[in-house]
This record gives sequence, structure tokens and C-alpha cells, in this order.
Amino acid sequence: MPPVVRLRTTDIWKRLATLSKRRAWRAVAVPFLGRGAARLLALQEDDILVVRFEDAVIRAGLVDPREVLGYIERGVRVFSATNLHAKVFVFGRTAVVGSSNVSVASERLLIEAVVETTAPRVVAAAGAFVQSLAGDEITPKFARAKIPLYRPPRRPAGPARPGVQHSTVWALGLTYVPWDADDEQEARAAQRSAAKLLDDPAKFRIETVSWIGETRLRFGDRVVCCTKWRGRTDVSAPARVLSVTRYRSGRKAILALEFRKGVRAKPLRAVMRKLGVLGRPLRNAHQRKLNSRTAAAVGSLWVPRMRTAA
Repeated sequence: MPPVVRLRTTDIWKRLATLSKRRAWRAVAVPFLGRGAARLLALQEDDILVVRFEDAVIRAGLVDPREVLGYIERGVRVFSATNLHAKVFVFGRTAVVGSSNVSVASERLLIEAVVETTAPRVVAAAGAFVQSLAGDEITPKFARAKIPLYRPPRRPAGPARPGVQHSTVWALGLTYVPWDADDEQEARAAQRSAAKLLDDPAKFRIETVSWIGETRLRFGDRVVCCTKWRGRTDVSAPARVLSVTRYRSGRKAILALEFRKGVRAKPLRAVMRKLGVLGRPLRNAHQRKLNSRTAAAVGSLWVPRMRTAA
């Protein structure tokens, strides 16, 4: 049977938990080992585990000394490498290399990716790599002494499968209308001020939008402009809010938006065909905050596609 090489981005911890229960030699190097690690990773006597066992990491709640002690009492050889960043798992004839630490956050909250392989040379190299880190062994007494330093990490519970999380995105419903002298003056001032915030004018441009009424937009938010013009609605790529300038006693505002050059708006109909039900908030949008799924789906419409080799 040829070697397996597979990218995993879902059910990673279900797979790691299954592999760790196999009756085979196991060697793992991960910087962070959080509370509940023993449930995720079933290591046994004479297996090797390398973590970052240092005071700052323990105080931050990223390594739980009680989990380390539990492994040691089970017969696992646990070592410390204070500059460890790699995440390497070896289970017999299978190696897994990727981004996952041993933590509930990795299991439930974070977007992770790993490569699983049964290629003999890669598995052997991965095992040798973990072994090469195993010099500073953690004793039971030393692990027990660090327990008072541990503080649970400050992290929201969150959903089991959060999906991609992006910065705040608003859908703005816009219409072309003539500007008066005050609008023009405020827009020019906002344009000049926002231009100072552009890191790369060769790649980005500034457009100004007049908004009537209250707005909850803030610097750093992103907006998708749904602009009506001559019987059709065009949807812009997400743009970053550089400034919100209020005038006329706060009844109006000029929004300075940062757009990437060369990226064109798309017809609402085309966007709806791509997004389906996720695109519904873009219809008749006034000022609507998009949920994370819609925001991620909208943003992906303007991401360049991977080119395949000829």
C-alpha cells in the first residue's frame, strides 16, 4: 500500500485521539498542554512528550502542571524545551505535523490544519526530531512545585465549530445623490486626512461616502457598499474604515474608506448566486452588521484563486 499524505482541517482532534490510543510507540512535541490534555491525547508508559514548561507559559494558563504530572505518573517521559514552537505527533507508523496544541481551545475554537502521513522516511524523521528535543526531563517533584503558578486562560467558551472569524463587517445601502457645498468640503478634508493613513498608495485608494443619520461604524471596521444606480445594485469588496467625520451637528457623516486598487464591484445578482441564503443581508441593506459566516463568504468573493500548474 502506498504511503498516505493527507491534509486535515476538520475533526483533527478526533483523529489524533484515535491515533494516540493505538498500541505503538508515541512521541509528541507541542508547546502548549492545557487542561483536559489527557482526554485528548492518550499517552502511556515510555512514550515521549516535549512541552514548554516555563513559568510565564504556566502563569498564562497555556501549560497545566497537573496535566504534566498526570502523564509523568502514568509513566510518560515528559521533557521541557522553552523555545519550542513546532507541533509534531508520531504514533507508530503515522506522523502528524501542523498547528494544533493539546488544548480545548484547539479542539473547539481555533482553525487548525495538519498534515498526516505514513511515509516511512517522514515518520522516522519526525520521531527523531522529537527525540532530539528530549534532554531536559521534568520530574514529578518539579511539576508539582509549579502547580501554584497555573491560572486558567482567559478565553471565551465559544461555539464548538466557530468557522472563520473576521473583523467586523457592515453592509451599507447607498444611493447616488448630488452633494452640496458642505458635503464637498467635508469630503475633501476627510480625503486629505485619510491619505496619511495609507501605507501603500500604489495598491490602495480612498473613497469618501456621505452618510445621513446615526452610524455605528468605527475606525478599523470593514464595510461592503451595496450601491443602487440606474436600476441595479452593485456590491463592493470589503473596504476598511479609515475615518468617520461628523458634521451638521452630527446629523451627517463622511466615511473615508480604503479600497484595494483594481478590485471591481460585482452585481448583486451575481453575488446572490454565489452566496445563496448567506447573501440575504445584502438585499435592501441600510446599515447591517454581518454575521461571521456571511462576512467570511462575502470577503472570499474577491480573493484570487489558486493557479494550478500546467
